[in-house]
Amino acid sequence: MLTIATIGLGRRIAEVTANLLAAAEGRIRLVGWADPSSPPPGLACLDRRGVAAGTGFSDISVMLATLRPDAVLVGSPNHLHLEHIRLGLEAG
Repeated sequence: MLTIATIGLGRRIAEVTANLLAAAEGRIRLVGWADPSSPPPGLACLDRRGVAAGTGFSDISVMLATLRPDAVLVGSPNHLHLEHIRLGLEAG
């Protein structure tokens, strides 16, 4: 099973994640998310869709080191994407 985590958990990435998980038919699991908002706006969206959000973190590096996801979805504001992609790549 492929594990994923999101960096940023706004409504848009929550919908993308929920649709991805539905299409994967149990082959992908969301293990967590990192977002400075408490609670992030996408959490309620995942809950409404019946998607377990996994563990929440306020620090991206801690999330990546703790969860070691196979893949990361970047849902942060656009101007932060490059930095967040870099963090994901550096974490492996």
